[in-house]
Amino acid sequence: SDEEFFQALRATYCQMRGWFRRLFSFRVYHHCEFAHVERIGVDAYVPSDLRPSFPDPSDAAYAFAPKPPKPVPPINAHEFKRRFYACPRLDPHIRYLPGSGHTCARYTGVSGALGRIPKRDAPLSTRAPDREVVWGLVAVECPSLARVFAYHVLALAGPFAFWVVWQTKLGHGDDWQNASIPFAVVCVLLSMFWFPLLQKS
Repeated sequence: SDEEFFQALRATYCQMRGWFRRLFSFRVYHHCEFAHVERIGVDAYVPSDLRPSFPDPSDAAYAFAPKPPKPVPPINAHEFKRRFYACPRLDPHIRYLPGSGHTCARYTGVSGALGRIPKRDAPLSTRAPDREVVWGLVAVECPSLARVFAYHVLALAGPFAFWVVWQTKLGHGDDWQNASIPFAVVCVLLSMFWFPLLQKS
């Protein structure tokens, strides 16, 4: 079903990303794109930059409907994001219970989204050394404004505390120049933080 698929998608993404990057990276999951992926070796894959991309409608190895896909992409970025961050499965007796303090999103159809995704009928050998082109989903990440803001606050907290202590506790009430030097240096260094933000992941 759609619910099981998106739960598996979320679990697989979190497992492949790892707990450290998932908790501390300023980039977070945004959506998935349909793309063809080429296997270039054993457990080595390279996704194509031409997206969205779908298998040929005559390819019997992939099942999806409609063929060819319509609209393109059949699942847009907004739906991927909403379903990815939807609440996990709860006890069906309490998930819609009035006053339970929880409301789950209800989507149309049991497999309305899953049926649109190209699914390979034959298993894929990940250990084969030869090249092969397959179709699937590629996760796209984007910077999180909340995390970027939090990292900026943490970086500036120390210099700002020094500024306050320098002028209030150390008796340099009129020395604004020396007090602001660490803060100004960190602000300049933070400009380098924005270069990776401009790169698409």
